Amino acid sequence: MAIGPKTRVTFCAVVCSAILCCHNLMSCCSASDAPVSFSKDIYPILRDNCFGCHQPAKRMGGYLMTDAASLLLAGESGSPAVVPGNSKESHLIHEIEIVDGKAEMPKNGKPLAASEIELIKRWIDEGAVNDQTATQSTYSEANPPKYIRPPLISSLRFSPDGKELIATGLHEALVFDAANWGLSKRLIGLSPRLESIAYSPDGKWIAVAAGEPGVRGELQIWNRETKTLENSFIIGPDTLFGVNWSPDSQLISFGCSDNSVRAVNLAGEQKLFQRTHEDWPRATVFTPAGKHLISVARDMTVKLTEVETERFIDNITSITPGALRGGVQAIAKHPTRNEIVVGGADGTPKIYRVFRQTARVIGDDANLIRQLEPMPGRIFDVAVSDDGRYLAAAATLDNRSMIRVWSYDVEGQIPDPIKLIQQKNPVERSEEEKQALEKYVTPVPAILTTWDVPETAIYSIAIDQQGRLAAGGADGQIRVWSVATKESLHRFDATPQGATVPADTKSIAESRAARLTQIATLQEQERQHDDWQKRLQSLPISSIEQLTIEPKQIVFGQWNESVQCLVTKLKTGELLDVTGFCSYVVAGSQAWSSPRGWVQPLESGESRLEVKLADHRIEVPISVSIRADQSMDFIRDVNPVLSRLGCNSGTCHGAQAGKSGFKLSLRGYDP
Repeated sequence: MAIGPKTRVTFCAVVCSAILCCHNLMSCCSASDAPVSFSKDIYPILRDNCFGCHQPAKRMGGYLMTDAASLLLAGESGSPAVVPGNSKESHLIHEIEIVDGKAEMPKNGKPLAASEIELIKRWIDEGAVNDQTATQSTYSEANPPKYIRPPLISSLRFSPDGKELIATGLHEALVFDAANWGLSKRLIGLSPRLESIAYSPDGKWIAVAAGEPGVRGELQIWNRETKTLENSFIIGPDTLFGVNWSPDSQLISFGCSDNSVRAVNLAGEQKLFQRTHEDWPRATVFTPAGKHLISVARDMTVKLTEVETERFIDNITSITPGALRGGVQAIAKHPTRNEIVVGGADGTPKIYRVFRQTARVIGDDANLIRQLEPMPGRIFDVAVSDDGRYLAAAATLDNRSMIRVWSYDVEGQIPDPIKLIQQKNPVERSEEEKQALEKYVTPVPAILTTWDVPETAIYSIAIDQQGRLAAGGADGQIRVWSVATKESLHRFDATPQGATVPADTKSIAESRAARLTQIATLQEQERQHDDWQKRLQSLPISSIEQLTIEPKQIVFGQWNESVQCLVTKLKTGELLDVTGFCSYVVAGSQAWSSPRGWVQPLESGESRLEVKLADHRIEVPISVSIRADQSMDFIRDVNPVLSRLGCNSGTCHGAQAGKSGFKLSLRGYDP
């Protein structure tokens, strides 16, 4: 049976998944006899234990460990750290070996496990072979990041004194002088993705929640005065979120992909661990007194934790289904009162008191002070000014954004009549009581101004002492307004001057051809594992009268179409599938064929597929007509693949808690 030309690229994913599964299974079976792999065995150990101190931004001891070549060099000791073939002469081993239960390295950390040390020794004794394929550049001040497009600004914040504005970039945080908006410093770190940034209240430190998706999380602490990396801590298997400081500037809080909320001190010692969320915590804040931590997450909850005891206290918002619709993305606190502003997927900013004034009743939302007017789309960030005068929210829908500022003129105390109503079970409240409660929470504070940003998605906002509101998002532009005058003060591109480089001019066809070549290599390896040559010798080639192929002609009209050819025929009249024994060559650059006759288009034009088995040959004409500018689209092209393979099913990564720290929305309902 022939697979028609409309078969989508999902077939590719199925084939590759099967090949990779077989390959991994064989690897597991022979792992004990296989050489130690730097990329699979050694690099993860170094990444989790050593990169915080030995990276381009912080070369403690003059030693760099983020790539295999640097591992061979000597640090301040003058002794080669790694001597290929001789672990006994390698200074690295002397540093990590455990003596009387202690080791010199990792500094201020627990020693490596004995099995990890043994692996590193084996790798060195086997020649310290580097089997790692470089996937990204190692950036430093001498080799700063380059941009083919403006940076996506996921977070920006003013310094407490209002003199600086800091924003996220690629592998770096960008510090701007708030007097002239010029770039004053590039804080280049290890991680490619920076999720959130925060200045310490005393203005001495800058904390960055960062990481590499699916690989590691990193907490960076920078000295604001010297603009140097003070500490870097590798935490968890994915990026960190929602970094914040305690009022005394001693603790840094953040959320992790394992659904935990944590707080560490400046030395990296963990002081709080809470795992009551059922989905990724996206933002954290401390109460004004610093004794409690508040966290919001994609599980539609806002949770209160006592810092000293690490004890979960309460759900600040109602846990009744429907009270909050969608995940909560952002949180900001009032500077002096125990009140917070939250926003998320439902597009409605809400003001909550932190501590209950009435006993919990099933189904209540008694901490709600005000429910502000809904905004179009999702709220990605909220902010409260340091003097408590303003609160703001930014929402985005279909790449169009709205920023709204209110006067924070609400009274947090509950009137006694409202308390009596809230103490009742919701089903027991009369219609008059329901109306009175609705009337209490819906008076909207005065809207001071609204700015529409129709050309891009806004992901972060900040307000400084002078009443300036800054916003950043998907287009790399930072926009600054005056809340008092409602005027635009400045707008500039956050891309560092001279850091822009032309985009890779390789066509989509060239990029896909390189990927398909990798797939072909895997398939060829699989053929060898199947002892293909031995099977070919057993094939009765002499009895083949002619080859026949389906389809007779290949026509492609979309870049993601594909065809699997089927080759058959025997002299006796019997049919035999010889597809896997033929060789396939495309005469031209218009298409590509795998070693088993799976054909995909690359660029428009006419070509032909030449099929050969022994002395038999057959040709199939190929016609390709695809738009040169047709680009990938996640919703149209990627999500169907995930759904077809079941990746986002309820039994896999679409489960409520995901799988192995990776979560997809169920069946792709929320792209």
